[in-house]
Amino acid sequence: MNDTGHELRDLLRSTGPAGDLGAPGARLRWMSPGALALVLARWVGREGRPQTLWVDAPSEAEARILAQDLQALLPGAGVAHFPGFAGYAGGESSPPGMVLRERLSTLVGLLERRVQVLVTGPLTACEKLPHPTWFQKQKLELRKGAEVPRELLLETLIALGYRRTEMASAPGEFSSRGMVVDLWPDHLDQPLRLETFGDELERLSPFDPDSQRRTGEALETLTLYPRFEGDRGDGEALLAAVASRASLTQEPGDDLAFRRARLATHGHFPGEELFHPLLAQAKGQLVHWVPPCLRVRLDPAWEEALREAERTRIEDGLAMLRRGGVVCPDFEDRFLPTDPSRSTLLLTEWQSEATVPLAAQPVREFQGRLSDLADHLQDLALTGHRVFLAGSTPGMRDRFQEFIREHELPQAYGTEVGCRALHLSLSAGFHLKEPGLVIFTEREVFGRKAVQAAPKKSRSSAFLSDLRDLKPGDRVVHLDHGIGEFVGFATLTVGGEEQEVLQLRYADGGQLNVSLERADLMQRYTGAEGHLPPLDKLGGASWAKVKRRAKKAIRDMADELLKLYAQRKLEKGHAYPADGPDMAAFDTSFPFTLTPDQVEAIEAVKADLESPRPMDRLLVGDVGFGKTEVAMRAAAKVALEGKQVAVLCPTTVLCFQHFRTFRERFAGFPIRIEMLNRFVDATDQKRILQELGDGKIEIVVGTHQMLGAKVKFADLGLVVIDEEQRFGVGHKEKLKKLRLNVDQLALSATPIPRTLHMSLTGLREISLIETPPKDRLAIETVVAPWSDELVQTAIQFELRRGGQVYLVHNRVESIVSIAARVRELVPDARVGVGHGQLTDEGLEQVMLGFMEGRIDVLVATTIVENGLDVPNANTLIVHRADAFGLSQLYQLRGRVGRSDVPAYAYLMIPPKHEISEDARKRLQALEDFSELGSGFRVAAMDLELRGAGNLLGGEQSGHIHDIGFELYVKLLEETLSELQGQPSGTFEVKLDNLAPGAQLGRRWIDQASERLVAYKRISRLREEKDLELYRMDLEDRFGRISEDDPETLRFFELLKVKLRAQVLAVSEVALDKGQLKFRLSPQTPLDPAKLMAWVGRTKGASLSPDGAVRLPVQGTADGPILQAQRVLVEWAGL
Repeated sequence: MNDTGHELRDLLRSTGPAGDLGAPGARLRWMSPGALALVLARWVGREGRPQTLWVDAPSEAEARILAQDLQALLPGAGVAHFPGFAGYAGGESSPPGMVLRERLSTLVGLLERRVQVLVTGPLTACEKLPHPTWFQKQKLELRKGAEVPRELLLETLIALGYRRTEMASAPGEFSSRGMVVDLWPDHLDQPLRLETFGDELERLSPFDPDSQRRTGEALETLTLYPRFEGDRGDGEALLAAVASRASLTQEPGDDLAFRRARLATHGHFPGEELFHPLLAQAKGQLVHWVPPCLRVRLDPAWEEALREAERTRIEDGLAMLRRGGVVCPDFEDRFLPTDPSRSTLLLTEWQSEATVPLAAQPVREFQGRLSDLADHLQDLALTGHRVFLAGSTPGMRDRFQEFIREHELPQAYGTEVGCRALHLSLSAGFHLKEPGLVIFTEREVFGRKAVQAAPKKSRSSAFLSDLRDLKPGDRVVHLDHGIGEFVGFATLTVGGEEQEVLQLRYADGGQLNVSLERADLMQRYTGAEGHLPPLDKLGGASWAKVKRRAKKAIRDMADELLKLYAQRKLEKGHAYPADGPDMAAFDTSFPFTLTPDQVEAIEAVKADLESPRPMDRLLVGDVGFGKTEVAMRAAAKVALEGKQVAVLCPTTVLCFQHFRTFRERFAGFPIRIEMLNRFVDATDQKRILQELGDGKIEIVVGTHQMLGAKVKFADLGLVVIDEEQRFGVGHKEKLKKLRLNVDQLALSATPIPRTLHMSLTGLREISLIETPPKDRLAIETVVAPWSDELVQTAIQFELRRGGQVYLVHNRVESIVSIAARVRELVPDARVGVGHGQLTDEGLEQVMLGFMEGRIDVLVATTIVENGLDVPNANTLIVHRADAFGLSQLYQLRGRVGRSDVPAYAYLMIPPKHEISEDARKRLQALEDFSELGSGFRVAAMDLELRGAGNLLGGEQSGHIHDIGFELYVKLLEETLSELQGQPSGTFEVKLDNLAPGAQLGRRWIDQASERLVAYKRISRLREEKDLELYRMDLEDRFGRISEDDPETLRFFELLKVKLRAQVLAVSEVALDKGQLKFRLSPQTPLDPAKLMAWVGRTKGASLSPDGAVRLPVQGTADGPILQAQRVLVEWAGL
C-alpha cells in the first residue's frame, strides 16, 4: 500500500477543476484510467455524498486498470472490480477461477457494505444475477462456541458449492478429518481450520496451505455464502437449462452426454456458470446489490454502440460454437436489455461544450533519457505546474527524489509549484491542464510498466516423497527388495493385533506386505515420464547388483565433485567491494518487489563476488521467474567497478531477448551495452570488437561468436552463461578457458529437485528461484476436439485484444498445411511457421518476428517449449495434445500467462473414443491441472529430473532411472558423508515389546494415506524437538490426541525412546521377561567406566558380556516406556 494516494487526492480537491462533477446532467470526457481515477477519487468520502461510487469503463481491460489505479489512490477504501462475463461466449470452458472468485468476493463485499468504490465494464450492469435476498437466505454463519452438528455442517458446505477433497489446497475446497474441518472460502486469501469438540465450534483459525500450520489470530465469526450465482441443487436444474438450449445446436447429443457425465463424476461441468442466469434465482441485476451511490455511466449513445459491438461479437462466437456441436445459452438468457441504474455523471467519448472543461493528456515518454526529462520538468515547473514522479516501490520513490535533488529541480511542498517524488503505483502518467498537475510513472521515465509483485510464496517442491498420491498400479521402491507395484492398503491380524500394511506386487506373482510403521523402507519410484521400470523378483539378486552399480558411480562422481571443490578453494579471483551508492541506485530502480527467492539469490551472488575466490554459481528458475534480474545485478556490480561482463546465449533469439532486457534495465546508468551475433553487420562488429578491446564497452551480449579468437576483452570480470547445457562440446571447452580466474554465473530454465540441491550444498553453489510470477498458474485450460470454429474463435479473440498466439503442431511434414488452414480461418492474421528443419537463419527470423510483434500467430513444433519469453502471447493452441507427455504440455502451457492478462491454453484432441487410455488419463489430469494437484507434480517431477540429468550428466541419469530418484539422493548423501568423514545414514534402533499396539490411531487420522504420510515424515525425524513440532502440526490438522486414544499417546512416547537411543547408539531397547534390556553398539559415545559406575549404583541393574544392560521394570502399563526414557536421559548426562 502506498503512502500518498490520499495526499494527491486532497491536493486535487483543494485546486479542483471548474464545474461541479456532481451537478445534474454533468458530463466528463473519458480519459486515461490513472487521470480519471484521480478526478473521481475526490468524491469518495466527502460529506453529504453517498458512500459508494460506481463507475463504468468502456472495456473490461480498462475497468481492471481503473480499479487498480483507484486502489492506489484510495488505500483501504474498499475498491472492487466486478468482472463481467461478456468476454466468455459460453461453451466448453468456464471463465478463469480468478474471475469467478473476484465476482463472488465483490458480491459479498457489497452485501456486507465493505465496497466503497465499484468498477464495471460496459455490459456488466445488464447481466442477470441472483437477487441479493436469495443470496442472504443461503448464507451460513459460524460463531466460536456455537453448536454446529458436524454432519449438518458438511452437508451445508456441499450445498453452498464447496468441493470435498483430501486436503483443502485451493479456494472452494474443504476436507474433514476427525474433529477438524479445513475450509477455503473464495473471498479469503487463506484457508481456515474449524476445530470442534463434540458439536461445539472451539476455534476458527487461518492456516498456511503449504505447511498446513496455523497462522495469525483466530476468528470469532465466519459467514459463508453460496459459491455459485444460482441454486444448482443436485444439478438437474442446470442440466435442464442446458437441454432447453440444445435445439439451437447442430448434433448436441455428445455435448449433453459429456456435461451429464462430468456433473456425475466431478460435481460440475465446464462452462456451467454461463447457464446460471437460466436458473430460477436469476431475478436481479447488479443495481439490486449496490446501495445508493454516485453513478458514473457512459454516455447513452457511446454505451449503446459498445453494447451492440459486444452483442455482435458474442453472438458470432455462439454461432461458431453451435456449429461445432456445443450447447450454449443465448445472449438474452444472460443479459437484460437495459441497466435501470440512474447516472450522476456521464462519461463521453469526445469533448464538447456540454462537458466539464477538464481534460487529461498523455505525458512525454523519455525511455531512460534522464537529462531530457530533467529539462522538461524544469520547463513544467517554470510554467506553474505541480509535477509528481510516481514510483511503484519505496526504492523507486527514493531514486526519483534523488534525481530531483541531483538535477537541482524546484521541489514542491503542499500546493506549491515544483517537483516531488511519491510512492504511488499508477498504470500510466498524465497531464491535467486545468489544475496544472502532471504525473510521470516508470513507464514514461524508463519505458517499462510497473507490475504488481509476485506472491511471496514458493511453490511446493514437486518431489513430495511422502507417498500422499500413491495409487494402485504405481511403482514403489523397497530399499531391501527393489521395485514393486503398489496394490493397496489392507488390515491383517498378526499375533492377535490388527496391523495396517501396504500390499506390494513383485515379478512372478510375488507379494510383500509392509507395515505402515516401516514407511521408512518405502519410496515412491520417480523416473522420467513414460519410463516404467520392470518389477524386481522377491529374493532375486538383480536389485542388489543394480544398487551396487549405482553406488559405485555415485562414489566416483562425488569424489570428483570434492576434488573440484577443493581446487576451487585454492583459486584466486577479484574481490569486489561492498555495494556503493551507484549499486544501491541500480537496486532501487527495479520496479517490482523482489520475491524471497530472488533476494536470497542476489545476496548469495553478491557474497560470491565480494569473496577472493572466483564465483561459479548455477541459478535455476523457470522463464519469467526473475533469473535475469539476479544476473543483471551481478553484471551491474562488476561493470560499476570498471570491469567487463560477457553474457553468452545459445541462440540468436535469446541473445536479442537478453540484449533488449539489459538495455531497458540499464537505461539511465553510464554503462554501455552492445550485442554480438550473426545479424550484426561487419562494420558494426568491427567497431564493437575494437571498443571491447579498448574497454569502452562494459557489457556485451552475444552468441558463441564471443568465443572466437578475434574477441578480446580489456578486463573481463564476469561471464553469464544462459542454458549452458545447450552449447556443444567444442564451445564448452572454450568456455573452460574463458572462465580462468573470472567469475561465472550460469542460468538454467530447467528446474532441479530441491532435495538434490540440498545434497550438493557446499560442493556446487546453486540458487533456486521457485516463486512463480503473479497469476502464473491461473491459465484457463480447455481440452476439446479440434474444430475450425473453436480455433478461429480463439485466435480472433486473442488478436482483438492485441495479443499473439502460439499454435503447436509437432509434425514437420504437415505443419505448412496447418499454417495454411489458419490463414484461411483468420485471413487478417500474420502467420509464421517455425520448425527444426528450417535453416538456423530462417528459424531465427521467424522467432524474432514473433518476439517483436510482426507475427500474430506462430505455428511451430515444440521448439517453443524452452526459453521464449513473449508476454504479449496469451493464447496457446496445441494440436493433437493427446500425443504429448504431461511434462511437455506443462512446459508448453508455461509459454503463456506471463503478464496480467488472462491466458488460455486450448489442448485440441481427436474425438475421445479415438485416443488411448493413457492419453485419456493424461488429459484428465490436465483438465484438473492445479499447482498442488498430482498432475502438476507428475509434470514438474519429470522436468526436475531433466534438470538433474543436465546437472549430473548422462551416466547418472541412467542410475536415477534404475533405482528411482529418492534412493539415488539417499545414496548420494550417504556417500558424501562417508567421503567427508562424517557419520553416514541413520543409526537403526530396534524397539521390541515395549508398547504393543502403539501406533497412529485410526480415530485420530482416519485416512490410511494420511497415516502413511505421517509415518514417512516421522521416520526422517532425528531430534526430539522436531518430533514435538511435528506432533503439534498433526494436532493442528487432525485435532488434539484424546486421552481415550492410548495407542497414539504411547506411540509418541515410544518415538522419544527411539530418538534418545539413536543419539547414544543404543541398538536395542526391549521388554524381555519382565526386564528392560538396552543393547549398546560399538559406536556408542558412552564412557564405559561411567556406565559401569551407573550400573553399580542403580538397584537391580546388570551388564552382560555381550554389552546389554538389564534392569527390572517399574510402574504401570506405560512404565517400561517412561522408565526407558528416564534411563536414556540419565545416560546422556554421564
